[in-house]
Amino acid sequence: MRRNIVILGIIISTIAVVMILIGIGGTIQAENALFANHLNSNTYQQQVNTYATVGGFGIIFLIIGIPLTLIGLVLKSKEQKQISSTRRCPKCGREIPFDAVVCPYCQYDFK
Repeated sequence: MRRNIVILGIIISTIAVVMILIGIGGTIQAENALFANHLNSNTYQQQVNTYATVGGFGIIFLIIGIPLTLIGLVLKSKEQKQISSTRRCPKCGREIPFDAVVCPYCQYDFK
């Protein structure tokens, strides 16, 4: 599950960057068309507002995606630390504390 959180955060962040780039690129394109007299000022303003909205949503997605990725990474690293602090008993196969001398389940002696 923690891996899924990381992947979801990366996907959201990637979508956010694309949306921000679309917002910036569209605004620049609208400005160029306005200066080349291909757009009137009302159409230009509508296009700029549309691209600004897309870019704004991109920023919101980025604000969500980056912390989500970081939370997933922190949870994943904690899980790995917990896993590395245990080992499997060769007799019963259960997870036991790494520093155990005797298996608490089957009484296997590790000495």
